[in-house]
Amino acid sequence: MPQLYVVAIQPATGQTQVLGRVSLQPDRGHPMPVPIAGPANLTDDPWSFAPLSPGLTMQGGSKYIFLIVGLQELPSPPPSTPPSPPPGTGAIGRIVAALSFNGTTFSIVAHQSCGHRGLGGIPPYAAPTSGPLTLSASVSVTPTCVPSPLPSASSLPQLYVYAIALHGKGRGHGLSRRGGGGGKGHFNGVPIAGPANLTDNPWSFAPLSPGLTMVKGAKYDFVIAIPKTPRHGHGAIRRS
Repeated sequence: MPQLYVVAIQPATGQTQVLGRVSLQPDRGHPMPVPIAGPANLTDDPWSFAPLSPGLTMQGGSKYIFLIVGLQELPSPPPSTPPSPPPGTGAIGRIVAALSFNGTTFSIVAHQSCGHRGLGGIPPYAAPTSGPLTLSASVSVTPTCVPSPLPSASSLPQLYVYAIALHGKGRGHGLSRRGGGGGKGHFNGVPIAGPANLTDNPWSFAPLSPGLTMVKGAKYDFVIAIPKTPRHGHGAIRRS
């Protein structure tokens, strides 16, 4: 005898009801149900459904249909897919300095050349647990690079500390390219602290919210960078 479960189904766009049999196979063109509570016996009165884990991860603005269905067994979870970029992810216009992070403090990677657009040579940080990266205080570092010459005071860009997620076994950094040209790529990162003025000494970056939500075992690079804007210029950078 099948047991009963409460399931959530995300219907296709424009669909307001689920007709016919609910399929447990994702390759049959039907919405895949997500069990969120159960099981209960068909002969019970009342039906009592205990919460199930991991349950349903909802997306803002999405619509869901909830049903009680009879299942012989729970469906296998669908294959994992790469996570969407976290909130706050933005394009980096210019990397000013590379940072190392030991889980508590940041320090500038001395051998990195100023204005270096690549990320090679940065010691990655491996997240020991999943959860938000909490900064207990502002990040303060002594400047090693300044633009030369400085832009006018009215157009001085501000600096932020960014976290850049590494993907896979290599050093894939979520590089976004437009136009196919080698010089038109940019890195995407999550701002975790800032802003600081280019002319400040030291640079002091206040923690930002929501910041970075880390995934256990994932690796991250940290940099001081200027956000990419449509009017962002690429003046020369020199070591001070």
